[in-house]
This record gives sequence, structure tokens and C-alpha cells, in this order.
Amino acid sequence: MRSGGVLGKVSVLQMLRKRCLRNCCRPKWVITANSVVMRRQEAAVESARQRLARRLRAERAKREISQEELADRAGVHRTFVGSVERAERNISIDNVEKLARALQLDIAELLSTR
Repeated sequence: MRSGGVLGKVSVLQMLRKRCLRNCCRPKWVITANSVVMRRQEAAVESARQRLARRLRAERAKREISQEELADRAGVHRTFVGSVERAERNISIDNVEKLARALQLDIAELLSTR
């Protein structure tokens, strides 16, 4: 291997570009032919789980209550609230309702895009 990360006449950037364009890997970022970095379309759209996580954390912070206090009000475990806020859980509609009631919100407000 030569210095500067160049293998023969192909740079590491060119290798990455070829790999990504051939679809042999699933990168979060794709390098286009003109070397402009673009996000994959799937990553740019926020899922309902991510939206719920973001809105739950924002509403809890707005009310200045801890995850533990929200968990007590909703009747769920404190670690459950943290994992929902990190979008690690695919929770049931019943648990969404419990969390919404604990924050005195409608479920629709937790899932809204605003």
C-alpha cells in the first residue's frame, strides 16, 4: 500500500464511491458522482417512533419532570420511559395512551409533526 491512502491509481474515496453506488453496502451517507454527500431518503424521513420519542422528551422537559416521575404517573417502569425517549422501543398504543395521560395530552399531540 502506498502512502496517502492510495491503492494503485484508485483512492480510498473512489473505492467508497464505487462500493456505495454498486449497492454492496448500506451506508447512511452516499457519495454521488460529483463527491457531494447526500443523506439517503429513508434516513431523512422521521418515523412515528422517532417522532413519539422526540415529542415525549420535549413535553416532559417543558413540564420539568424527570423520567422517573413520568413513569410513576403513567404506571410504567422508569427505564421504559428512557428507552421510549431514545426510540429503542416499539410500544403499544396502550402505553402511548398512558404516557399521554400522564402528561395531560391527547395521543395525537404526541404523534404530531410540529
